[in-house]
Amino acid sequence: MDDLYAIPLFDGLSADELTWIRENTREVVVEPGEYVFRQDEPIPGFYIVLEGEMQVTRFMLGHERVLGTTPRGVIAGEIPLLDGTLISTADARTIAPTRLLVFDIPAFRRIFAYAPTLGARIIAIATERMANIANMGRQQEKITALGKLASGLAHELNNPAAAARRAATSLRASLYDLQLQALALPSIGLTPIQISELMAMQQDVIRASAGVQISALELSDRESAIADWLEAHDIERVWEMAPVFASVGVTADDLDALIAAMQVSDPAPLLVWMCSAFGAASLIQELERGTRRISELVEKVKGYTYMDEAPVQDVDIHAALENTLIVLSQRIGDRRVIREFDRSLPRVAARGTELNLIWTNLIENAVEATHETGTIRLITRFENTFAMIEINDDGVGIPPDIEQRIWEPFFTTKDPARHTGLGLDIVYRVVRGHGGTIEVRPEPG
Repeated sequence: MDDLYAIPLFDGLSADELTWIRENTREVVVEPGEYVFRQDEPIPGFYIVLEGEMQVTRFMLGHERVLGTTPRGVIAGEIPLLDGTLISTADARTIAPTRLLVFDIPAFRRIFAYAPTLGARIIAIATERMANIANMGRQQEKITALGKLASGLAHELNNPAAAARRAATSLRASLYDLQLQALALPSIGLTPIQISELMAMQQDVIRASAGVQISALELSDRESAIADWLEAHDIERVWEMAPVFASVGVTADDLDALIAAMQVSDPAPLLVWMCSAFGAASLIQELERGTRRISELVEKVKGYTYMDEAPVQDVDIHAALENTLIVLSQRIGDRRVIREFDRSLPRVAARGTELNLIWTNLIENAVEATHETGTIRLITRFENTFAMIEINDDGVGIPPDIEQRIWEPFFTTKDPARHTGLGLDIVYRVVRGHGGTIEVRPEPG
């Protein structure tokens, strides 16, 4: 036990404190590769390394993270003994032959009465470690949030990007065909003036049809009428041309008027060219819609991350909530989101990226608490000089026995391999950091 005098942890302890330590501890020797304690398992006691070394790791969000090593003089196991859980938050495994000074749990609790100098040092070390672990967890939580953001964005971008890609591919072939058909127009007897009039008519139809929505039944009736007209005039490719003409609002009467105005004996080349022109215009519109949607999503993400803005902004709470819903749309799925927004709520001076951590964590919790067709309700109010934001759901609620623990760092009822237990801790800290308060209503629904 002479090792006690050579460890900085015991510098300045009184003779009585050292005597008490000798009488209330035991030494154990652990071979390399053995676990002294395991994460999420009961911890047998408090340890001080007299010789050798242990590696401390923690499994977080599906990955094992090395927290550090414990060479001679370093303590281990104090956090679960201090917080009363008695469950280890990490693994400790020897990486060399290791000799440990061991306090069993009752002896550890008496340290603060019989060796108060050592007890004060243990508290200081535990406080620093908890802060370091929490910071690591928060960084991991932010990385995870970034991964979810990237995943959600990729999912949202996929549909418009795929549509734009299909349209661009089809447009390449369509423009080539359109060019060949345009070159053939003079051969059917059209004058330059008629060709100019034809192109003007084509542009008028395209402009008139842009953004017009019609029902599937009405579209089907149009196609049938145009198909009958095309067949009556012995026009080939009826199945291809009828849907195109119908989609831009062209009717059988329009086709009669067109043929009469152009005064051609064989209307087929003319109609083929018109069909190709309308088809190309439709592809261009689809390409525009896809790229516009991509641009909108990028702007939403820029709004969510407050890219290119100062750390503190005048935050539009409603826009921030909407941006968060966009980012989490894949996770929300078919759940119904009800918005009860007080539009008199002014902008608030805040750190926008931190506020988005609040919305993201609380909405994700609501998603996990509800059925796939459940309901999430977002409520805002302007109360005196404060902004009140409420996020609730029709899930199962919070059991009374854990209600008081939900704000604790690392506390989670979910799979600890996938969750850090820091989501609500982050929410609490951000709210308090902005001078606000947060409360929970645990009842179901």
